[in-house]
Amino acid sequence: MLATTSRFASGRPSESANPLVSEYDRSAVPEGLATRRQLRDMGLSPGSNKGTVAILRCKWCSYRPHLSCNHPARGFLLSIDLAKPNCCSWS
Repeated sequence: MLATTSRFASGRPSESANPLVSEYDRSAVPEGLATRRQLRDMGLSPGSNKGTVAILRCKWCSYRPHLSCNHPARGFLLSIDLAKPNCCSWS
């Protein structure tokens, strides 16, 4: 039996069901990507992001790097460069 190592320690994306969308573990997200909640905490809105740039894998899928994450706990990463300042605050 071959020993498998996690491909996510170095931040490389997995082989997703959709080859155009990369998947990252929570500890290996590259700079410049954030979830909607992280954008909101930075005072930004998604702006001209036309969709998901990458998928943030859930904690359980990090143990199965050869499978694509399709759990509801996954997150969707957006580009910070395309985000715009939030026009209104909900305080």
